[in-house]
Amino acid sequence: MGIVGLGGLAKENAMRIEVPEDWGDDSVTRFMGDAFMNCVATMTNFRGLHIIQTLIGVNDLFFGANVIKCHPTEELLLPLFLGRAHSAYLGAVRLCTSGQVVETYMVARGCLENAVYALFIQDDPTVKEEIPDLVRIWGDRAESEAAGGECRRTFSSANVFGNLAKRDKELGRKALKIYRIAIDRGAHPNFAGHLTTSNVSLNGGHIDFLIPGDNVVCKACIQFTVQIGICTLKIFELAYGEKFASEGISKRLRGIECLLEKL
Repeated sequence: MGIVGLGGLAKENAMRIEVPEDWGDDSVTRFMGDAFMNCVATMTNFRGLHIIQTLIGVNDLFFGANVIKCHPTEELLLPLFLGRAHSAYLGAVRLCTSGQVVETYMVARGCLENAVYALFIQDDPTVKEEIPDLVRIWGDRAESEAAGGECRRTFSSANVFGNLAKRDKELGRKALKIYRIAIDRGAHPNFAGHLTTSNVSLNGGHIDFLIPGDNVVCKACIQFTVQIGICTLKIFELAYGEKFASEGISKRLRGIECLLEKL
């Protein structure tokens, strides 16, 4: 499952899209323009840095993993979870490079959650049955209040991260730590997250929706996005098993990890 951008337009055609004359005359298109230019500035000014190269490298690994063929029944949902995790990663990339720091953590959290859900379902002892137990519970979530409650209890953070820890204790520890950092920094509304880009005084306050890419908070956010992308791929590596190795994803993933450690 791949990600399609700009309606599938080739780069040279995409660059010919004309911006309407009134673009930027209203608050929404003005913000969108500012956000896009921040993305361009971040990727241009810091393109030679290791952190940007790892940001790109992780995305390339997602694309590589997306082409892995899965079993039509026993691994039915794996490519769906992987594709959604990849989309969330790209969303986090766009947000962190534009300077929407707090919002990045909201989306990045979803990237990781898709991975632990995927592994949890794949590790279901009934995965080879026509309708595995966890697939039924997850799929029936919206059917009734009772079904929703069962799904929330079954797919609790304790259960999905606990399952990961059983498979790989160290990866489980790192994933849970990253998950909690995301929550602390803005994935849940909380004091620390709100203060990251907010200015509050007795005379009122305001929110900085976009901050420059050279801001230390923004740089930390970009690095976090890389970390959560790597962690997500390592969880999918457990779910896909030898397929990651046979497609060369595992080897490339180790190389990205080594590059990140040098930062």
